[in-house]
Amino acid sequence: MSRTKNPRAKTPKRSTKPTIVKVHAAKTNLSSLLQRVARGGRVLIANGNQDPRFELVLFQPGPQQHTPRQFGALRGAVTVDQRFFEPLPAAELEAWER
Repeated sequence: MSRTKNPRAKTPKRSTKPTIVKVHAAKTNLSSLLQRVARGGRVLIANGNQDPRFELVLFQPGPQQHTPRQFGALRGAVTVDQRFFEPLPAAELEAWER
């Protein structure tokens, strides 16, 4: 038996009218505002009696968060001079140990 989507199933609607709250109310009701945004709502935050200055949005991770680092990616592009492996002069070593 194959599963198909019900064409009549309701999808969350994005509210066309945003909710506007002041900073204090946003701090007090943050959990409910986050739920509203997660359901597709729009929340704007105003500073005092000013027009809205901030928008609370759902985080959409970009591809850079999921790209694993490749070991040896700079092999051949970076060289280390042999002097790197020589002991430091006494004066410089003392400066690092302060």
